Amino acid sequence: MTTRLPLHPIEDWVEDRFAEKGYRMTAQTRSLVRVLGQYPSRPLSVATIKQEMKLLASRVDTTTVYRILERLYAVKAIHRVDEGFILCSAPYNITQQHHFLVCDECGEVSEIFLDYQADIQRQLARDRGFLLRDVDITFRGTCDACARASSTEQPTEAAPRRGLLASMFSFF
Repeated sequence: MTTRLPLHPIEDWVEDRFAEKGYRMTAQTRSLVRVLGQYPSRPLSVATIKQEMKLLASRVDTTTVYRILERLYAVKAIHRVDEGFILCSAPYNITQQHHFLVCDECGEVSEIFLDYQADIQRQLARDRGFLLRDVDITFRGTCDACARASSTEQPTEAAPRRGLLASMFSFF
């Protein structure tokens, strides 16, 4: 028995980009986009994508998943974050760099847009003779929700403060 997920807003955009590249928009591609769309802030591994796709379409193999991911990446519809893949939240935004905030506590990923590549590109060319093609930055830390949750927890009893030398030489 298969499950049907709702149409994801990015599907039409992907279909247009696929047509420009001469790729076919298959049912499996739609399924993969819908699976990623169900987890907008969680990068999914290939194994998880394949498992979720099998719920939507009975026949899918790992090679097909990789091929679809490669094509989605080529049209800038997805990003690779850590060891997983995530749908681009604004694939039509081609004027700003897409970067990520990754929460160390809950694992949530948020896409952010920063305008600085031109400045860095000029500086690298001037100072190093380096021609910059692309920049990928992942910022790691604690998201607002986790920070608020940890600030409401009861503080534990603080350890007694020790001097600098005592902390460096614990046998004192």
